[in-house]
Amino acid sequence: MDVEIEDGVDVNSEEENPSVEWDAGEGSESVKKRKKNKNLGPLFDSTTRYDWKLCGGRSKQNYIPCIDMEGAGGRRHHERSCPADGDLLGTYTKGVWNAGAMARANSRLAAMVLYGNVAHPKLSAFIKTNKFINVSGEYLRFPPEESDFKGGVQHYLDSIEEMVPDIEWGKNIRILLNIGCSDASFVVSLLEKNVITLSLGLMSDQRDLTQVLLERGIPSVMGNLGTRRLPFPAGVFDAVHCSSCNIHWHSNGGRLLLEINRILRPGVTLSFQWHMEMLKVKRMVEEMLKTVRTVGEVSSQRDWLKELLWVLGCRIGWAPTRSSSTVAGMSLLTASICWNVLAHKTDDTSDLDIMIYQRPISNDIYNLRRRNEPPFCKDDENQDFAWYVPIKGCLHKLPTALEERGTDWPEEWPSRLETFPEWLGDAREKIIADNEHWNAIIKKSYLVGMGIDWSNVRNVMDMKAIYGGFAAGLVSQKVWVMNVVPVHAPNTLPIIYERGLVGIYHDWCEPFSTHPRSYDLLHADHLFSCLKNRCKQPIVIVVEMDRILRPGGWVIIRDKSLILNPLEKIFKTMHWDVKLTFHQDREGIICLKKTMWRPSA
Repeated sequence: MDVEIEDGVDVNSEEENPSVEWDAGEGSESVKKRKKNKNLGPLFDSTTRYDWKLCGGRSKQNYIPCIDMEGAGGRRHHERSCPADGDLLGTYTKGVWNAGAMARANSRLAAMVLYGNVAHPKLSAFIKTNKFINVSGEYLRFPPEESDFKGGVQHYLDSIEEMVPDIEWGKNIRILLNIGCSDASFVVSLLEKNVITLSLGLMSDQRDLTQVLLERGIPSVMGNLGTRRLPFPAGVFDAVHCSSCNIHWHSNGGRLLLEINRILRPGVTLSFQWHMEMLKVKRMVEEMLKTVRTVGEVSSQRDWLKELLWVLGCRIGWAPTRSSSTVAGMSLLTASICWNVLAHKTDDTSDLDIMIYQRPISNDIYNLRRRNEPPFCKDDENQDFAWYVPIKGCLHKLPTALEERGTDWPEEWPSRLETFPEWLGDAREKIIADNEHWNAIIKKSYLVGMGIDWSNVRNVMDMKAIYGGFAAGLVSQKVWVMNVVPVHAPNTLPIIYERGLVGIYHDWCEPFSTHPRSYDLLHADHLFSCLKNRCKQPIVIVVEMDRILRPGGWVIIRDKSLILNPLEKIFKTMHWDVKLTFHQDREGIICLKKTMWRPSA
């Protein structure tokens, strides 16, 4: 086996990379604080003895740090909330572990999963009232003929394609954000069309269907639409879909819809579905608002499908007692941000009234607004800052210069994976080099010589993604990759999305927003060395890796030998199997496999 151990492109931390101008999501205060903490000594103390213990508490096997309230009987925070003193995962650094049902189903992204991996009381209650998910022995089954969509998911997709005949799933629509996790038939159907759908499980939904989706091998992450921005860059999603999420988009000055507006590509097309019982109220409100609408027309000469963003299939289900105010608020809000109505269909089969909106493709339309509400954001407001950043009650102007990201729609998939637009500038050469680097490593090492059974790998995470080269190298495999760009690193996440890949911002000094045992393989390329002067207790990263990796899962770590040697010893205290170690010129790689071992007490 050939083992490649040379550094990838831009693997060094920003202290070693003076070309970095700003970080991915952090404000200036956190950067200043971090720069005071340099040269803190070795990353891991080789004399430390680790005495691991099992988690306590009622939800020990499913506990999600920073989301679940510790010792609160299953209650959750309204927003992601970690310890304020920065001693994150403090109880875990003493050696607390997660236990639980660890067996896995062999059939991923199929019609069944082991119930023991995801079982809890609120999910049990949900199963009793929904036909598209049921219990059969020790398995949860998802009958392909059943769907939460009346008339079936295929009829729902046919309705969309009838309204937009030239839509090409998996080509011009590649990346879709699905808000709320319920019936996965829509997501699975789009995956078959080469659409990567990232489902955002809302923290308020304690049925934990996010965990069910992950168990099926469907890209999912937990989050919240509340007071803070979602951990994504601006203008990256080709589509957003919302099914039965019951979000009051028009409340609080429409900030939640403004946040969706932020993460969508310019030229977006949006779709809301209204229940038929609300149709009469909606039409009455729209008649009243005809004089308020100040939106432009779409030129028949323009190939607007190039800017198509198909979003927000909201099967909202509003109660009649609040329907009139909801419909009126939504109509006023969409008019105020200049979303034009492109298509409208009343569907008797699904009992839905479907409205399709288009987000503006030019700033000129905003000049026609009678009132400057919501106001424009400040010109120096960075749309990509998204880590613990409050949602702004303002409207961002659209990019206009050719060298700006967002002025052109990406190439169709799969060409966009290796097509690098003008706005990347000099970074194009680095991306090409990074692509070649990871392609060689994956073919020579990862796929053939480490003993990894890739037929049992579906959910993969690159814990320190740069340009998405690792994920691009695995496109031919039946896996999906969550590309995590650390908040202190160069902001390369927009590039990853531009290539048709999916990712998220995160600070690895904190727990990741997912359920235990979510991933089959974790990849960490020089992650620990770049966090040396950042996290107070780097051992929490190791414990977090154990939490989010399923037993039998794999970890590949590439880093400096001074870091890998003590790190390997720590994993051995956790009874992980070391499958490969290789060192050369003070650099190295280790490949490990998590076992079923848990402490006895």
